[in-house]
Amino acid sequence: MKRKINKVGTGTLTVSLPSEWVIENKLKAGDELNVDTEKGRIIFESLQKEDSPKKITFKIETPSMHRVRKYLYSGYVMGYDTIELHYNDPSVFKDINKHVDNLIGFEIISQQKNSCVIRNVASPRKESFNDLVNKLFQFGINLSEEVLEAFKNKDRDALSKLEDNDIVHNKISVACQRLLLQLKEKNSSYIGPMYFIISEIEGIADDFKYICNCYKETIPHLDQNAEHFFKKIIEMYKLTYHQFLLFDFSQKIGEMHRELNYIGIELLKNCSNDHKVLISFLLDSSFKMYDLRRELFYLNMEKDSYDPKQIKSSDKSI
Repeated sequence: MKRKINKVGTGTLTVSLPSEWVIENKLKAGDELNVDTEKGRIIFESLQKEDSPKKITFKIETPSMHRVRKYLYSGYVMGYDTIELHYNDPSVFKDINKHVDNLIGFEIISQQKNSCVIRNVASPRKESFNDLVNKLFQFGINLSEEVLEAFKNKDRDALSKLEDNDIVHNKISVACQRLLLQLKEKNSSYIGPMYFIISEIEGIADDFKYICNCYKETIPHLDQNAEHFFKKIIEMYKLTYHQFLLFDFSQKIGEMHRELNYIGIELLKNCSNDHKVLISFLLDSSFKMYDLRRELFYLNMEKDSYDPKQIKSSDKSI
């Protein structure tokens, strides 16, 4: 909608607020607004108390762990503060209890024979979003290093414990997704790529979790080629995090991504059967990191653009 700028006094310019927005946010004369400016935009945010917490109710028709997880995680990520579940089979509650543990700040506050209520009691605030995304990267990098160390030491107990540690990574990932959709000041050009990045980081951690699961009973000797590839994957993981922090798309990083994808495919063709699963998951994580480069560029492409007005007259023929 358009608004006309009015002049008040000798130098003050004003613009009226849309009545629908005023009513929706329960504003009145004298109330305060938070005003931010961002790349040619002015963002107004009401400081009034938010509306009542959002609530959603699901009916679980079949006792499926997958269905329970889908309902809980979807409600959590989409910003609901109360999730009420109804079910015919009381045994479903066991799965509900298990998955609620993965939702930071949510607790089961009441339970009946065929229903329960889960509520937000202390979920992270949106101000903590950046810190949690950094933790997501750091946790995944640490996990990859510890999995390699367990392989080199043939430590099956360590692999079993590392597989369980992936639960922490899942918690952080889902919390990031929930907070991301609460960042109302961000537009879709930020939210879309960032959501993909969070999902892919979770997928990379899953690759290392699956490695733990497949080899926790029997760990083969890690030959020189496989160990070298493993170390280079970890190095690429760290460089991908570096890209995220600093938007450094140096040619070296791009070449490394392509080189490792090629090496991984060749290794998979020629490695022993003991190493095929390992190389497959490492290669998959390599592909995911490569895909992240596109989304990282979308997030930062304005930093890489130029203003034609800044081109010197002697450069106009370029």
